[in-house]
Amino acid sequence: GSTLTMDQALRNLVSLGLSLADASRRTSTHAANYLGLPDRGRLQPGAWADLVQLHPQTLQVQRVFVEGEVL
Repeated sequence: GSTLTMDQALRNLVSLGLSLADASRRTSTHAANYLGLPDRGRLQPGAWADLVQLHPQTLQVQRVFVEGEVL
């Protein structure tokens, strides 16, 4: 196992030069596709509304939504 969190993985990818959009796809949509979870990792009708709001400069987690509800 690893102690790498998804938000840190996203920041790592951005620090390597990936765009925020590409890094976000790699840590959400691509990961969900790899795991065979078509209802995760994307915002579209029928998908779970799980997402995080990140600070625009630091990419630190500000809010978490699970099934559309703020935690």
